[in-house]
Amino acid sequence: METYFVKRSWIPKPGIHDETGPLHDASMLRVMTYNILGDAFIKEGEYTYCPPQIRFMGGRHDRILQEVLYVNPDVLCLQEVSRPHFEENLEPDLYDLGYEGMHASYKDENKDGLAIFYKTERLQLTDQKACPALGCMQRYLEKYTNVTEADKAAILHLAERSQGCLLAKFQQKSSGRSISIGNIHIKWTMFSLPGLACFEAASAVHALKKFCDSDGSFVLMGDYNSTPDSAPYALTNTGNIDVEAMRQLWSRWPQFQLYPWQEHDVHSQPNTTYSVPWREVNTKSLTAQELSADRKLMKLLTNIIQTNTPLKSAYCAVLGKEPEITNCEAYAWPGYVHELCLDYIWYTRESIVLQNVLKTPSREIVRQQHGLPSDHFPSDHISLAAIFKLL
Repeated sequence: METYFVKRSWIPKPGIHDETGPLHDASMLRVMTYNILGDAFIKEGEYTYCPPQIRFMGGRHDRILQEVLYVNPDVLCLQEVSRPHFEENLEPDLYDLGYEGMHASYKDENKDGLAIFYKTERLQLTDQKACPALGCMQRYLEKYTNVTEADKAAILHLAERSQGCLLAKFQQKSSGRSISIGNIHIKWTMFSLPGLACFEAASAVHALKKFCDSDGSFVLMGDYNSTPDSAPYALTNTGNIDVEAMRQLWSRWPQFQLYPWQEHDVHSQPNTTYSVPWREVNTKSLTAQELSADRKLMKLLTNIIQTNTPLKSAYCAVLGKEPEITNCEAYAWPGYVHELCLDYIWYTRESIVLQNVLKTPSREIVRQQHGLPSDHFPSDHISLAAIFKLL
């Protein structure tokens, strides 16, 4: 069988000598997260650099399955999964590979959703829960009487943009150890709504803390749609966020490394780097009321957003930094490709021990694809995976 993905090796955490990433014993847990690019997110005129036969899910599904089979995770978290694709393709095909799964959608289930699959040979599902971000926002706002009804309504309207998270609790069949898993996909707003993004991250951490067993072991993974220098990343990593720092992040618009490309051709100037401010592009898709509501939400951050639960990033713990790229696409600014790190695997600091992470391709390898998806990368995101030892 022809291989349609880039094979990647496992990188051990410093002090761990095994580079193969095998499941040494019953306490090992291998996890994987993957935004698989749902068809609903491919609009006319976008991803035209991708060959038509693999642009849509019908041509990419088997390639994604090949990659899953290669990584061989015990738990698989997928983002941008529609209900029809889950029921008609993913669920039956992954069942044949030894997995069962669950799906949650918080808006139009025919377009988007989250899915968690687990290997039934190794894990027993003991609990599951869908946590819509809008419902979390409603509960938080009910606690604060100093927020006007008008501001509450504006913030709740803003929260309708968000999804939420999907949680699952498992028990290892051979060891009896338990672990809780969270799958998250923060709304993509081109970094225009940092308050909402922070709330989505914090609500997922809060939900996992309440959901998991008393030992507090959990892994949170997915598409954060936030870069490593962003407020949602800092909040998840430290457990709290300074509101003034948040305002500064909002005002200091991100500068991305961009380069030109030509459809089905090599880059005309591969060594040229462009810095393009996105403020005008971002705010066009948002109303003044939504931007105002996000600022109001930021004022409440010190009360309702802090998690007081610092988490570690698996890749940062092994590499000393996040991957160069986990998302590469050309739709956001016609004529350009952006390269961002948006996806993460977070874990509790005390209860589980990180062993390995799956190597991610270098910036040079990704640039050779002229944008993702491509013949060797079946999504616009790059999958992440890690191996943990449960204590």
